Amino acid sequence: MIGSVTGSLKRQALTITIAMMLPLLILAGVQLYSIINGRRLELEDLSFARAEEVMRLVDNQVRGEARLAQLLGSTPSLKKDDIAATYARAKEFQAIAGSWRTVRLSDPSTNMELFDLRRPLANAMIAAGPDVLTYAQTAAPRPMLGNVTTDGQGSPIIPLQVPVLRGGQLRYVLTVEIDPMSIQCAAAWKKDPLSGVIGA
Repeated sequence: MIGSVTGSLKRQALTITIAMMLPLLILAGVQLYSIINGRRLELEDLSFARAEEVMRLVDNQVRGEARLAQLLGSTPSLKKDDIAATYARAKEFQAIAGSWRTVRLSDPSTNMELFDLRRPLANAMIAAGPDVLTYAQTAAPRPMLGNVTTDGQGSPIIPLQVPVLRGGQLRYVLTVEIDPMSIQCAAAWKKDPLSGVIGA
């Protein structure tokens, strides 16, 4: 009889202990879930912030490339239709930019490519590509970034076409072939907000 009373007391003590611990375990589980969910949301926010930063860096890089190409399009030599002097200036701009694989100048009225820095000026004039005609037919020519494609040697490039206007009319199309790695590097090298380290 004493054994059954002792066993009954043990069961009651165990039941009371479990009843007291259950709310604590539930509370701990809810808190753990909140912490995990909060961290997940924090990581999502951080990912979106990083994506926005990368987009801003890429946009700034492309705008800088377009401004430099527009500056080339406004050089006095091109205003005078001095193709040889413009070819020489384009080489200087290519060296300054560092990310331009080549520069092409086309005349959409004749559908002729006047020069491509990959070729000597003496061998420059060839038929312009279909991208020049397509660009020339846009309603209001403005700098336009094309899709990633490949150049004559099979290397990836991003074409940036810039209009050269005379009296509001399209006179030339300046095409700058940008190395995509330069844009990737601009986007990758930034300060990491978590580690405080600058790097990829």
